[in-house]
Amino acid sequence: MLALPLVTASMGFLYATLLLVVTWLMSLYAGLLMLEVNLRLGQEVNLFTAVGSVLGRPAQWVINLAYLLLLFALTAAYLAGGAALLMDKLNPLLGVQWSANTYVILFTLGLGSVIGFGVTWVERVSSVFFILKLVAFGILLVLAAQVLTPAQLTWLPKIQDVSEQSWLVALPVIFTSFGFHVCISVLVKHLEGDVSALKKILVLGSALPLLFYVLWLIVSFGIIPNRVLNHLAGDLTNMTHWMNATVDTAWFRYSLALFTDLALITSFLGVSVALFDFIRQTAKISTDGIQAKLGTWGLTFTPPILCVLIFPGSFLTVLTFAALPAVILIVMMPIAMRLKLQRTTGTSDAMIPYRVGGGRLGLGLLAVYGVLLLAAQFFA
Repeated sequence: MLALPLVTASMGFLYATLLLVVTWLMSLYAGLLMLEVNLRLGQEVNLFTAVGSVLGRPAQWVINLAYLLLLFALTAAYLAGGAALLMDKLNPLLGVQWSANTYVILFTLGLGSVIGFGVTWVERVSSVFFILKLVAFGILLVLAAQVLTPAQLTWLPKIQDVSEQSWLVALPVIFTSFGFHVCISVLVKHLEGDVSALKKILVLGSALPLLFYVLWLIVSFGIIPNRVLNHLAGDLTNMTHWMNATVDTAWFRYSLALFTDLALITSFLGVSVALFDFIRQTAKISTDGIQAKLGTWGLTFTPPILCVLIFPGSFLTVLTFAALPAVILIVMMPIAMRLKLQRTTGTSDAMIPYRVGGGRLGLGLLAVYGVLLLAAQFFA
């Protein structure tokens, strides 16, 4: 969410919003396709563990590796972003100039330690932070509305002036902003295969973030001129400084700081606890003892820390890379499983709990979208 105005700066608010809506529609279609496959396999089946039985053992290894890379990449991105915000706050406060690497370690040890207490603690902490984040965002919207420049929101560059590079850079980051698909298997089991409820959850549950993303773009583009946003070079800290300078009130500064901090913290906690749990389950590590927890914690955070230390200031770069394994998990996997199930089971439509519409055209468009996302990784 924080990165969205940075990667869409050159195209302006209207094109950025259009790209958000199109990406949301494709991600929602992929989610409904994943729902269909999950329901065909059974309510109790975890879709990611069922890949081997449908597509074979090699596919299972590819999916496991893609999931691991996705969680590693997202954790590294949030470490980079969190360390940058921490450095921006503590260096002036302490009157010292510690290196970025020092703040990466501090951020990991400080917030990463919460992961060791288990999912229940993470859920409690994240719930409190999430409520505070919503309150801060509400205050931001009210205060920003008083200083927005409508002309900056309606500015529309000529389509030929928006380079292919701009689209290719923006698309993967926007795509990762709608990565709700890993929760579908859990929801299917929790709601006992209630198709009507599941469809409603996927549609409304993904539309709500879309609404918040558009509101955030309104705040960002409405406060910071396009030419300035375009020259921030993906620097999250500079973007918050520009906003504070434009809306020069204490309430706005505090709300913006709280919102950006908590947006990163809640994302970091959610992704890193998922990574911690995935490593524990995959390696069959018992986390009852302190040594086992420390070992799993080390496996969880060592690769992301090394990534950030070797490639400093890599918030947007790593976030863009995260789209590569996400495409495999979210787009290619459900398409392949749907086609394989269709060929092998021979089940009539009446026996299928739910079938997503669109037919071959829908699958074809989703596949083209996936290929475009993969191409963006190599040509952006």
